Order: sequence, then structure tokens, then C-alpha cells
Amino acid sequence: MAGGEGRSSGNNGEGKLYDLTRPPTGAVSTRPRAFKDIPPSHELSLYAEDKVTVPLGGTRLLAQAGLRYTNLLPAGLFSTDGYTSLEPRINVSWDLLRKRKSYNLTDLSVRFGYGKTSKTPGMIFLYPDKAYEDELSFNYYPDLIVITTKVIEDTSNPALKPTTNTKLEAGLDFTLFGKQVMITGFMEKIIDGFSWESSYLIMDFRKWEALEG
Repeated sequence: MAGGEGRSSGNNGEGKLYDLTRPPTGAVSTRPRAFKDIPPSHELSLYAEDKVTVPLGGTRLLAQAGLRYTNLLPAGLFSTDGYTSLEPRINVSWDLLRKRKSYNLTDLSVRFGYGKTSKTPGMIFLYPDKAYEDELSFNYYPDLIVITTKVIEDTSNPALKPTTNTKLEAGLDFTLFGKQVMITGFMEKIIDGFSWESSYLIMDFRKWEALEG
């Protein structure tokens, strides 16, 4: 089995719109941003997979292996303006003992699997908005409110990579006295995960107290 897949998605909407002088609850430190300001996402994938069965004497070996190639924001088939990833996987099952009525232990097989999956960052991570830090300088509600704002223009992360999940698995399956038993052990490792994090900064601003009178 082999094939390819291409996907493209984008949003030409205006996004959330509101009066900047009357921001809604929860809109502190944010500003309206049109969805169309974020470039559309393009993704290209190629994959191939095969499955074989090999008799080995009185036993049987089954193997299934595949490889997937993903290109996020492709500039060409193997060139990119974003990220590329390779995701191999293999599953092997060895049937050592087939079903026999003269044994209490039947259908004995061992399993092994290895696979790697990748998750590419979303466009909101690749093209984050500016960061706005708003501090209240003076509040004489409802007549006058003064806010000091610090704008961080560049919030990009050039070290961002696709999250990679590698998994190893081994197992033993058998039937004992008519009861099916499955024993599985696995090891999983995730690297280059991404999420939002806070960054501390120093900000100077004036703060006045309203006079009582």
C-alpha cells in the first residue's frame, strides 16, 4: 500500500472584533486580530506500507512495516518553509505454537512493535500575535481610566520543532486452559513538546491614586 495526501486550510475571517475602548471581559492584554493575517496551512504527506507472512517450519512470522513522510508548508516535494518529519513503524508477531487439543498451552506468540509519530506545530504557534502587557496607571471609573501598555513585537520561537513520540512495545500472547492471556510492556518517550509559557519582563509605568474629596 502506498499513496499521498495533500491538505490546505485557512481562514479569511476578521476574527474577534470589539471596541478597543470597551474591551470585553477576558480581553485584557490582547487585541483584535484578523484570522486572515495568519497564512494558510499547507501539508503534504507520502506513505508506504507492506505486510508479509513467512512460514518458518511449524511456526509463522507476520510483519507489517511502513513509513510516512510529512512536509508542513512545503516549498517543493522535499523542500520546506516549515518542517518535515519521517515516521517509521513496524509490528512483528511470531506464532510459536498453533492451536493443538493435546496441550493445555496453545496459541503461543510473541509480539514486537516500534513506531514514531510527529505532531507539527499549529499555525498559531508558528505565527503568534504580538504580546500586550497592560498595567493600570489611574482609575477614576467611570470618568477616566489610564492604562500603560508595553508591546512585545516579536513573540516567535525559531527553535520550535515538531513534537516526536517514540514507542517500543513487546508482548506475549497465549491460551492457557482455555483462557486467553495477553501480556504487554511498552516504553514511550516524547521530545520537543510545545505549549504556551509565561515570560517575565521589567516594565516601568506611572501609577497615580485618585484623590478623595
